[in-house]
Amino acid sequence: TGPHNIHLHSRWYQHLGLWRRKSVSIFEREERWIELLNEEQPDVLWGYSGSLKILAQFIKKNKMSGFSPRWVVGVSDLVDNDCRELIREVFKTTLIDLYGAAETGCISWLCPVCGENHINIDHLVVEFIPANSHSDFNNPRKIYVTNLHSFAFPIIRYDIGDLGFPSLQPSVCGRGLPLMKIIEGRSDAVIHLSSGRVLSPLFFFAVMKKVAGMAHWQVIQEKPDRLLIKVVPDGSGSFSSLHAEKSIRQAITEPVHTDIEVVAAITGAVSGKVRSVISRLHD
Repeated sequence: TGPHNIHLHSRWYQHLGLWRRKSVSIFEREERWIELLNEEQPDVLWGYSGSLKILAQFIKKNKMSGFSPRWVVGVSDLVDNDCRELIREVFKTTLIDLYGAAETGCISWLCPVCGENHINIDHLVVEFIPANSHSDFNNPRKIYVTNLHSFAFPIIRYDIGDLGFPSLQPSVCGRGLPLMKIIEGRSDAVIHLSSGRVLSPLFFFAVMKKVAGMAHWQVIQEKPDRLLIKVVPDGSGSFSSLHAEKSIRQAITEPVHTDIEVVAAITGAVSGKVRSVISRLHD
């Protein structure tokens, strides 16, 4: 987690052996993460999904014996299928993917049965509002949340800055909670092209999956017709900037200039989280 979330002192219930936990900063190196995991052998591994993916990649690359926590819980970051499969392979358990915000708590969670995100309507109301009157149904909508448990400071129709879709499909798993069809991530993680087309982070996950030789990547939009792609090669020597650019052009199919920059590492935000897609159009 971020260093701001690390408690320096144990809570009273932890002295009774309840919900004991140890935290490590995401600014530490992977070796420190491994050291703490070896010391504690946790039942629950909880963290930013992006950081859990980096940890799993590190364990797999260095052929370490995988840890076997009972549960792996990912929060904060958008998760793709490759990340889920990697975590399943390394930790021998399914990722529990939670979607939420600091202001609201857990908004929804990925159901292992139906594969959709169930909304926690027992403690909040979630609304999906079009960005404007001309928004197409297929475009992401703004997510507004009303808290039902915040009595000291009620949060009413709060724009949390994320985008998503309501699901029109009935739940097939038997759970009565309504569904979100997809989580699109934060509104500043959505690419807006000059034509009005909107590209979600999941679009780029699908595109980059086809490009060989990348350990990490990041898409940054400075202008509607210009994208900067930062790439950290995986060391295999198979990465090709020309192939990457060709894959992106074939997927977007409209005039967009792409700059591909090979870097040694991708720097995270102040919080330490490394986002895959960033739009700076509204900075």
